[in-house]
Amino acid sequence: MKKIYFILFKFNLLVTLISYTNSNAQTTLVAGDIAFTGYNADGTDSFSFLLLKDITSGTIINFTDNGWISSTSSLRNGEGTCIWTAQTDLPTGTEVLIVADATPFTTTRLPNGNSGTAGTVSYETASTVNLAASGDQILAYQGTSASPTFISGIHCNAENGAILTTDLVWDDTNTDSSNRSSLPPGLTSGVNAIWAITGTPGSAVEIDNVKFNCGSFDLSTVVNIKTVVYDKLNWVYDDLIPNTLPTACNYTLSIEDFNLENKVMIYPNPFTNNIDIETTIAVDFVQIFDVLGKPIYSEAFTNKIDTAFLNTGVYLLRIRSRNGQVIMRKIVKK
Repeated sequence: MKKIYFILFKFNLLVTLISYTNSNAQTTLVAGDIAFTGYNADGTDSFSFLLLKDITSGTIINFTDNGWISSTSSLRNGEGTCIWTAQTDLPTGTEVLIVADATPFTTTRLPNGNSGTAGTVSYETASTVNLAASGDQILAYQGTSASPTFISGIHCNAENGAILTTDLVWDDTNTDSSNRSSLPPGLTSGVNAIWAITGTPGSAVEIDNVKFNCGSFDLSTVVNIKTVVYDKLNWVYDDLIPNTLPTACNYTLSIEDFNLENKVMIYPNPFTNNIDIETTIAVDFVQIFDVLGKPIYSEAFTNKIDTAFLNTGVYLLRIRSRNGQVIMRKIVKK
């Protein structure tokens, strides 16, 4: 009898340990599950980001100012990486500030406005995150630096010469530069990343300190937040004075939020002739932009687009729903 009780005790203990381990497993994030809301390269370097998905205690996000090198499909070395770890379960709408000082620290603002420290931050190596006033970026990822899964990025560099920075490719550089970065795989400017500068490709201006300006926007759903926070026109820019971070906007998410991205399908991509668009939402119009951000197609919505007018290359497809929500996808013509 004692042997049976002992076996049952060990079984229950095992179940408890497994349950505990599962309940404390980190949340796996994908591109667009966080959004940057601020970036300061002057004064003490700092940046803020917003959770667009509930996460569990123990969730880890890495933030680096190492750029992405397109020719080697890898992160460069030599700069810093902050490792942020959630110390408690955190809801969607939580805004997090990271101050990249010699000894980094972090604060958290919950959707109800309460502030505190709900996470820890440390550097991966002796190298610190040091945002260059001459242009830099922060890339957020999970996994290792050798095999990262990118979840968002903010790019604050502008090249207007032989290397031309655009929304579609960022610097698209094959060189190992501390200021430059290609747009990492899985990220699209205006969708889950942002090129935060003023001006347009060819005359873009790098600004040291940038911040999302919530104004009177409706921030009650993830879809609404993504639509406005990834739009550089909704940011404020100052080349001298660092911004106050976090933004302290009221990100009060409603339970009616839904995933707009899954309601639109674009195929084939890459394509040769036509693009087909399937959607379960009402759409007003569709636009196509070239790599310089120039609109080359703008028409009322149709399920099929004849792309005979497009040359081989990379483009950005922009779809706007009737209630003003926007989806942007990178498309490639073979």
